[in-house]
Amino acid sequence: MASDNYIRVRLFCERTKIDDDFIRNLQEYGLVAIEERENDIFIEENDISQIEKMFRLHHDLGINYEGLDVINQMLQRLNSMNTELEQLRKKLYLYE
Repeated sequence: MASDNYIRVRLFCERTKIDDDFIRNLQEYGLVAIEERENDIFIEENDISQIEKMFRLHHDLGINYEGLDVINQMLQRLNSMNTELEQLRKKLYLYE
């Protein structure tokens, strides 16, 4: 594990005012990966924007963790479909 790709949860929570219990709940639902080492908890830097997005959905709109899981799955499926659509467009362009 490269330490420069991870950020300490405590530091992240202090700076963003997001409760660390929220991060733990996201981890319980499989929405974010947590790395534990040396009595500290770390998250990947790549997950930060996703965590902030889910926090806004949860805090501002009152969406529960099950709802966040569904939204996350739908967004992943949508991104996958967009990637496939772009690939198909490129193939179609070759035949035109």
